[in-house]
Amino acid sequence: MPYAIAIMNIKPPASLFFDAPKRPVLKPSGIITPRGDIVLGRRRRPIVPRTRITIAGPALRPDATVVRIEAARSALRTLTEARDGFVARAAAARELVRVAPDDRTRVAAMAQTYRAEAALDEVLKKTFNEVTALMEERGLR
Repeated sequence: MPYAIAIMNIKPPASLFFDAPKRPVLKPSGIITPRGDIVLGRRRRPIVPRTRITIAGPALRPDATVVRIEAARSALRTLTEARDGFVARAAAARELVRVAPDDRTRVAAMAQTYRAEAALDEVLKKTFNEVTALMEERGLR
């Protein structure tokens, strides 16, 4: 075998001695640091997680709900009373037209009907405004 080493000019292996590292060897942490040639884009707004549970504001608490229910009930009661009054006034005008002795009484009965309709229209407008305000307060409109 020494003859083969001389012919092939094979050098014996160097000693198996390693120099001590110049800096301490650390175990990898699992964090990969980005390389310098990678460019990361910047976000315009930070992502803020939204809370899933929202504390009820004053408008959503039971006290406010009771007040809103009473306001709606009052507006609808006013509308119902106006409707009943209109029905009664219209019935009285129809009866007056039926038993009217002359045209002048019939015209007066029709004028009463128109006044009753105008009063009902005013109540409808007022009730509509109140209900619209209630809806806007709740964010429904």
